Amino acid sequence: MDGNSSSGNKSYKTIGSSSASSRPSLLDSTMPPIGNDNVECVGVGSTTTIGPQNPSSALPPKSKKVETTSSVSEHFTKLQEGDPKDPKSKCDGFQEFMKIVEPRFLIPSRYSIMRDCVKLFMSENEKLRAVFLTIGARVCLTTDCETIGQKIETCMIQWGISNIFTITVDNASSNDTALDYLKKRTAHKVGVILENQFMHVRCCAHILNLIVSEGLKEIDDSILKVRSAVKYVKSSPSRFENFKTCIEREKITFKGLLCLDVPTRWNSTFKMLEGAEKCQSAFELMEEHDGNYVSSLSDEKSGKKGLGPPNYNDWARIRIFLKFLKLFYEVTMRLSGSLYVTCNMYFQEICGIQMHLQAYSESGDYILSSMAEKMLMKYNKYWGDLDRVNVLMFIAVILDPQTKLGSLEY
Repeated sequence: MDGNSSSGNKSYKTIGSSSASSRPSLLDSTMPPIGNDNVECVGVGSTTTIGPQNPSSALPPKSKKVETTSSVSEHFTKLQEGDPKDPKSKCDGFQEFMKIVEPRFLIPSRYSIMRDCVKLFMSENEKLRAVFLTIGARVCLTTDCETIGQKIETCMIQWGISNIFTITVDNASSNDTALDYLKKRTAHKVGVILENQFMHVRCCAHILNLIVSEGLKEIDDSILKVRSAVKYVKSSPSRFENFKTCIEREKITFKGLLCLDVPTRWNSTFKMLEGAEKCQSAFELMEEHDGNYVSSLSDEKSGKKGLGPPNYNDWARIRIFLKFLKLFYEVTMRLSGSLYVTCNMYFQEICGIQMHLQAYSESGDYILSSMAEKMLMKYNKYWGDLDRVNVLMFIAVILDPQTKLGSLEY
């Protein structure tokens, strides 16, 4: 508190400061005398005078405004902006910020963090190698590398793995050559089963992806309309906020994310249709109140006229497609589990897929029957001949107490 004396009334002024060292203590402050004294309090962007005013004065006394900014806010701004020419600027801003948050915290250098991570990796690496050397069990490997033959052999030597049970790979033709190489190299090792004739396992989830992608090559116009609608909503923050307003007005309880699909991933198309279908009423409300929504989806693009927003019949077809694709999505999720055994499900799942594809290929819906026929042709390429299915998968079904040998009657 800064006391200023004058010949007349005394005025005491309190000025806020961001510096902790200049902040006065209440024990050191001097109370103003009672009487015709004015106490002028100056805060951030405002001034308040307490006490009697001089009626002869037309204008209030000028006072200096002191703007205060949080030190933490300053350091956050510095940390966010940084210097594009200096990659260490953001790091320096973080260090200054941590000095304010916790001065006793010592930030290690990036080299120390790197050494600690490498040290931890090497320690866990040795523990895992020791497990492989002591348990003596067979190991199932999974890879999607194209040149896996010699690489897997090198990894086996480094990790001390001698007993390989199966290797699961995708359906690239190069994998057949690589697996033939590994069969020859490991056929006469101790502990192999039938000279590793059944070591090669084709990834079921990858085959399913190929089958469904084959059926979705010629996408229906209803799916294209929904894709355009979702793309419009997610094209800018303002459009997405308008869409959220429509969701609130329609009282839609769906809490999932509205995502745009990736053409090479059919499951992303399923998730896009599933989320959009739950927000059907919001899209319809936006069509009534947002003129740009209709014009943007109807305008000509790349020489082709737009299909417009999805209508009632389109949403009805979307529900049919969802029912169709949900079968394959659920099978993919079940066979992709990592916390439970999946080999005993293999045979039942592929049999169920075949029955559903045959039923849809004979349906009265031309679009669905055409999709099912194309998918059935792809199915027969990989699973139509049981000789192409690994025999060990049938052994897993027989060893399952719930199925045993009777379930293999096919």
